[in-house]
Order: sequence, then C-alpha cells, then structure tokens
Amino acid sequence: MKKKITDMMVLVIIGGFSMAYFNDISRLAQREKLVVQGLMAVVLVLWVVQAVRLFIEIRKSVSDNKSPQTQQNKETKQIHNQPTMKELMANKQVLLIILAAIYMIVFPFIGFFVTSFIFVLAVNLLMGTKSKLQLFAIPTGLLIFVYILFILIFKVRLPAGIFI
Repeated sequence: MKKKITDMMVLVIIGGFSMAYFNDISRLAQREKLVVQGLMAVVLVLWVVQAVRLFIEIRKSVSDNKSPQTQQNKETKQIHNQPTMKELMANKQVLLIILAAIYMIVFPFIGFFVTSFIFVLAVNLLMGTKSKLQLFAIPTGLLIFVYILFILIFKVRLPAGIFI
C-alpha cells in the first residue's frame, strides 16, 4: 500500500508540474503552442491511464483486506513501519522528484545548458551509473543534440544563464 501511495503522490506532482507548464506556455505563439498542446494531450492520456490503473489496484487491495482482524494486524504493522526521513531519501522516486523540482527552480537563473548538464549527471549517479565516460558522455551528447535541434534547426531561444 505504501508503494501505491507513493505512486499516487508522483502522479499528483507530475500533474501539478504539467498544469503549471501548460499555463506558462499559454503566452507562446500559436505555432509553438500547438506542439506543446499535442504533447500535453499525450501526457494527459498517459496520466489518466496510470491514475485509473492505480485506482483499480488500490480498490482491489482495500477489498482484499476487509476482514477486521487482518485490518487490525496491518494497522499495527503500519504504526511500527512508518518510514523515516533516511528511508524516504533512499527512495529513488522521492529523490528524482526533489531533483526535478530543484532543476525547475534553478534553470531560469543558471541557464538551461548548465543546469541540464548537472541534472542529467545527478540522475545518472542516482540510477547507479559507474562509468565516468557514461556519466559525462550522456549529458554532453544529450545537450549537443538539444543545441543542434532547438537552437540551430528550430531557432528556439532557451533560457540563458551564467555560462551559456
């Protein structure tokens, strides 16, 4: 059940960030807005599918645990198994959400490329990448691709910051 609650929190946070981003792009030109609206429609469909799946799983687990004795035993176990801050920080989903929130707050000030490099590097470390070549090649390659695609081809201005 704890995993389902964590999944639900992730869905709510992703939905909140998506709605904030959608609100932010409402000032874009019509052409750019159409691309983002299409992507947001896909995100919305995936979000709804995941929410329905999660709702069905929670409903099923609640109906499986309706007997009073089972419920009392589970409540006793839950009281003793409350996650500590250390356990929460060991959860990769929580850390990814924290990293994403920091990224979204910081990148307008530091700039897209520097912040994105640090973010992708941190995510690689979090996911367990050990090779130093992979640690630095993945964010470098990704940002070169983004630079070529968005700045050179599409002529989109990305937030500039301290270095780039």
